[in-house]
Amino acid sequence: MRYAEQILEEVRKDAAPADEHLDEARRRRDALLAATRDFATVRDEYFSGSVAHGTANVVKDADCGIVLDRRAHPGLGPDGDGDGPFEIVNEVRGHLRSSDLRDTWRGIRYRITNRAIKVFFHDPLTDECDPKVDLIVALDRKDKPGLWIPKGMEGLDPTWDASHPAKHTELFLPSDRNLRRTRVRTTRLAKLVNDETNGWFSSFNLAALTYFGIEQAQRVDEALFEFYAFAAKDLQDHLTHDPADVSDPIKLSKGITEDKAVRRLEKWRDLVEDAIEADSEEDAREALAKLLPGWVSPPAGGAAALAAGLASGGSPHVTEKGLGLGSSADGRAITKRVRSYGGD
Repeated sequence: MRYAEQILEEVRKDAAPADEHLDEARRRRDALLAATRDFATVRDEYFSGSVAHGTANVVKDADCGIVLDRRAHPGLGPDGDGDGPFEIVNEVRGHLRSSDLRDTWRGIRYRITNRAIKVFFHDPLTDECDPKVDLIVALDRKDKPGLWIPKGMEGLDPTWDASHPAKHTELFLPSDRNLRRTRVRTTRLAKLVNDETNGWFSSFNLAALTYFGIEQAQRVDEALFEFYAFAAKDLQDHLTHDPADVSDPIKLSKGITEDKAVRRLEKWRDLVEDAIEADSEEDAREALAKLLPGWVSPPAGGAAALAAGLASGGSPHVTEKGLGLGSSADGRAITKRVRSYGGD
């Protein structure tokens, strides 16, 4: 195993959510869907999002949806009489409130958000894990593929957007298990890197870029390089297309231009390439510490370690091994503590 591959595999494993957290998120999602099945006009249900796709690093929520029989709701949707989603979504919320879910989760609460019914269970597994469920109430499109899903329900004039979340789940989980594994691991690492920029790209955008850019199973370091190389080139030409070819191109985060996003993707690509080509573990770690500063500790005495120490209040000093960091009081070396590979 090469240095970059080894370090990235350690990061991926360290960032993986606990199995019991994933199991509980799925249990809550499945219980919620079961409670909707006796709502009179439900004809189907689906899973979506990072828990369904296997790309979660932190288990905050599980996404799912129900599909209404549009024959029972001819007025709904842009291809019906134009009726908005709020009233029917509120009916589903009322149905859930009267269900027996409260027998299991006494503190359960339901809130209508922009697109979904967000369900709070108020039954934490740990201080940091109390998975919520986002339930979308969707409607078949009349003459086109995909679904109408709510939009703007927290505003005064809610409407509908075209999407195909069930198709996304199908596309992101190919039957080739090795390709699926490569895409999942690449997406999870890309999400960790994205978090370092406070989320320039949505999780869906990253998953879509992985779908388009990774076409064969490969090592995680090579896949991550290929992902960034593809993403940078693709965004030079256009915003990321919807893999299901139903909704509009995927927008970048507010305030992030395509040019700015491309430059950042190119920087990330180059750091992965430097790590792959490194002749030593220290050089590989030096590059990956710049890519994932919250997860990879830089080698002592390296430029990344110096920058990290200065950022945390250290002062430079000369040691037998070269330039180091220490407090002005005692000159002891300062080492940034991180969450993964490289330890202290």
